[in-house]
Amino acid sequence: TTPSTPSTPTTPAVVGQVRTTTNVNMRTAGNSSATIAGQLPANTVVDVTGQTTDAYTQIVYQGQKGWIASAYTVVVSSGPQYYSSGSSSNLTAQQKKLVDYVRAQVGDAYVWGAEGPNSFDCSGLTMMAYRQIGISLPHHSATQATLGKAVTRANLQPGDLIFWYSPVSHVSMYVGNGMMVHARNTAVGVVEQSVDSYINAGGLYNSARRYIS
Repeated sequence: TTPSTPSTPTTPAVVGQVRTTTNVNMRTAGNSSATIAGQLPANTVVDVTGQTTDAYTQIVYQGQKGWIASAYTVVVSSGPQYYSSGSSSNLTAQQKKLVDYVRAQVGDAYVWGAEGPNSFDCSGLTMMAYRQIGISLPHHSATQATLGKAVTRANLQPGDLIFWYSPVSHVSMYVGNGMMVHARNTAVGVVEQSVDSYINAGGLYNSARRYIS
């Protein structure tokens, strides 16, 4: 099998993420007199491009670039960490192995074609996670998306894989509480973030699959 092709979304390059601390206006330029293009609710996680002014930070929200007041943001590495170790008590043994494996890789580098132990691409990470419980998946996100059984977003359970873009070119693992882990890109590597924050950054949700009962 061949590694999955790196995803190439059309959104601008990103260098990290911030979370809003209150409702904040998104403007078309980095100053207080610029046109308001919309409003971000408090606790929204958005990507940042690295561009800043004295008081504003350029962000990517729902696939579009804009500017928000830096004073109302805090830097996050991968979004609010809703996951807590206590919640793992509700997981099956297989689910716990899957979730623990991918979360242990957070912070590792993204390298196309890599299968660990210190770097991964998106489908390499999910393939190696399932190898921990004796399930063999191909190193190809589009092929992984044809296996197992389909599940709706509303019925996601820890260990399910979420597939992105059309045609499928990216995969993440749902870990519960609205969060997922994935080898995102070369800029940020393996991260844990909310499903919503990736969609807000321009990720196109395609489908999800389950491989364990």
